[in-house]
Amino acid sequence: MSRSLDFGNPGGCVLSLDYELLWGVYGSHTKETYGANILGVREAIPRLLELFERYKAGCSWATVGFLFYDNREELLASFPSIKPTFQNRRNCNYTFIDNIGADEKSDPYHFGFSLLRRIAETPQQEIATHTYSHYYCLEEQCDQAAFAADMDAAVTSAKRLGVTLESIVYPRNQVCPTTFDICRERGITVYRGAGRHWFDQPSARESESLGRRISRLSYSYLPLGRSGVVDVNHHDGMTDVPASRFLRPYSRRFPKATALQLEAVKRDMRRAAREGRIFHLWAHPHNFGVNVNENMDLWEAVLVEFAALRDQYGWPSLTMAEAAKASVQL
Repeated sequence: MSRSLDFGNPGGCVLSLDYELLWGVYGSHTKETYGANILGVREAIPRLLELFERYKAGCSWATVGFLFYDNREELLASFPSIKPTFQNRRNCNYTFIDNIGADEKSDPYHFGFSLLRRIAETPQQEIATHTYSHYYCLEEQCDQAAFAADMDAAVTSAKRLGVTLESIVYPRNQVCPTTFDICRERGITVYRGAGRHWFDQPSARESESLGRRISRLSYSYLPLGRSGVVDVNHHDGMTDVPASRFLRPYSRRFPKATALQLEAVKRDMRRAAREGRIFHLWAHPHNFGVNVNENMDLWEAVLVEFAALRDQYGWPSLTMAEAAKASVQL
């Protein structure tokens, strides 16, 4: 939902959530191993939207195109004629189509259009794309024709809700500059760039070292490396709204770690507000599908801090598309 803003500075608090259900975790999880988290999205998303509305916070919901359909027949009819040809078929969600049920009521793991409608009806929320099929651009050499067909399907799917896509979040944050022309030609000119640390740089999953994973995990809780304060960047006709931090869910085993993470988030938010810069927090709704009460407490603590900084510094809430616009209006 678009809104008119009077931009005082190019900074602000940007939130983005990758809405994907089971389509985002095939290859590492199944319904049997991760189903509780996926079902928990049915509670987590409405409660997040209530919090966002209460604290007047915007969010960019990067949505897999499959989720714009509420039954199998419509979804299958929307498939593009050109599909990915990954050698590793687990990288391709079309491999798992035989797993889906008839509709959202019978299969809440693969269909989520009712939740998407609720997002669209909530003030200040942007619906962005997470590609149509959760397309991995760096797992193997990107097939330009297949990616173009995927993005055409994403644009067409979004129109079912009256949504014109402006922003993209690449699955697994696999930002691929060779696809920028394809995105831009379809009116998608904003993307969530990788964080500014070496361990955040885009790569194929097979290139992920243990050291990268440990460093990324440690950064969530400990004051390591540079802060998460970032600036919007313009290049090649695209706008990069870089990620600052990934919000990890509450841990029953290590509750003190959650407190450490919250303090790290607040520290970066305070610096960004003082300097009139961007802090961009991102996550997946399914991360919060278990321990939902504790996770909503975590989110509310973040939003309470945001509201205080907004009142003190005039530091606004921005979607990714709004952050891009703010950076060129000043």
